[in-house]
Amino acid sequence: MEKRKIAASAAAAVLFLTACSSQNDSMSGTEDISAANGNSGAEETVTIRFLNSDPAVSAVYEELAAAYHDETGNTLIIETAEGDYDEALRSKMTTAEMPVIFTVRGMADYGKWRNSCIDLSDTDAFSHLIDKDLALSSNDIPYGIPYHLEGYGIVYNDKIMERYFALENKATDFVSMDEIDSFDELRLLVEDMQANSEELGINGVFAPLPLGSADETGWAAQLINIPLYYEFKENDIDLSGNGDIPLDFDYSGNLMNILDLYLDNSTTDRERAADITAEEALNEFAGSECAMIQGSSSLWRQLRDISANTVFAEDLEMLPIYIGMEDEDEQGLCIGADYYLCINASSSPEERKAAEDFISRLYTSDAMKDIMINKAGFTSPFDTVHDDEMSSDPLSMEVLRRAGAEDTENVPRIFVSFPKSRFTDDVRAAILDYAKGSTDRNGFRERIISLWG
Repeated sequence: MEKRKIAASAAAAVLFLTACSSQNDSMSGTEDISAANGNSGAEETVTIRFLNSDPAVSAVYEELAAAYHDETGNTLIIETAEGDYDEALRSKMTTAEMPVIFTVRGMADYGKWRNSCIDLSDTDAFSHLIDKDLALSSNDIPYGIPYHLEGYGIVYNDKIMERYFALENKATDFVSMDEIDSFDELRLLVEDMQANSEELGINGVFAPLPLGSADETGWAAQLINIPLYYEFKENDIDLSGNGDIPLDFDYSGNLMNILDLYLDNSTTDRERAADITAEEALNEFAGSECAMIQGSSSLWRQLRDISANTVFAEDLEMLPIYIGMEDEDEQGLCIGADYYLCINASSSPEERKAAEDFISRLYTSDAMKDIMINKAGFTSPFDTVHDDEMSSDPLSMEVLRRAGAEDTENVPRIFVSFPKSRFTDDVRAAILDYAKGSTDRNGFRERIISLWG
């Protein structure tokens, strides 16, 4: 299985992070840092640079850099790019301040920077991945290491499911969600639940898709990711940016299968498909008005912030999004990373070694693990995190369990390699037209192919 333009103003602050013993001491050089940490006479310290692509986690990296400095005496200089990350990275790569560590987002990004990425096969970080396929790899060689896993699927309220399994008049023989491992079984389950919705105390099986908002397209990317993954895998398509990526949309009908199941068994009629926002859909699930919602492993963190939430952590489970493919019983969740850490091939051996050490320490150092898991809320992709150190987030735990499973094959998140930034919004709009009856299945398929090209 397989942003940002640096502002020329002070907004693109370079954070020289040190951990001197006195709060008002300033960094005066590597020799002073070594002395402050008791490293006098020890191995010479190294300064490395990291170009961060996500301003939302810049504060996390400040803490990580300080902890890394405390432990090693090395200095991590962080720049957070503002604007277009590719432009920022391109401008930095030709200067004396080029980053030793940088990020890429999927295979398309890797294709742009393939000559700047080193092989990470022999690094500690790669060796400790719970699934080596989680790395960003080309020709089976890892060039990027994920630092936060996310998964998505069909999240369901197990309390409602148990209520259904206990029904005396249900039309299926299902007694457990463990029996649902294909689209055909999911369809039988959902349609009978919809028929018994009043007795189950719900308004519909699924929370509605937020079709009307151009600002809420994550669900569309998640949904179309699955048939495109199967097509590209079957045709051995290179997603690393070597030429145009062809799309025949062979499994358009399979996408329509799950889409129709959503639309016909929702709390909202198709006629109102354009009226629902993602917040409204989430509130319906939080209020137990429905049993299922397509969502990611971050859903619990959203639910617990809703004052009227009635869904407890122990009731949350996640099911793969089945679309009617062959051997679906072997399909896992859609699991992967938005960003991968890469090491610059133009850096010195000493810088590379320090960079490898920093990435490894993210989930081996007790202090840095605590920052990553408990402060940043990240889900570790490494086997160095013990059960008592893991997040109590139920969906993140499910992603970790599924990521390490050997009897299923998880679907990678290829939507980060889509060729056009507006493609997922175009998909949302096409699905909206289909839901309203403005186009049929063939028209939908042809529209997606034209939007891709």
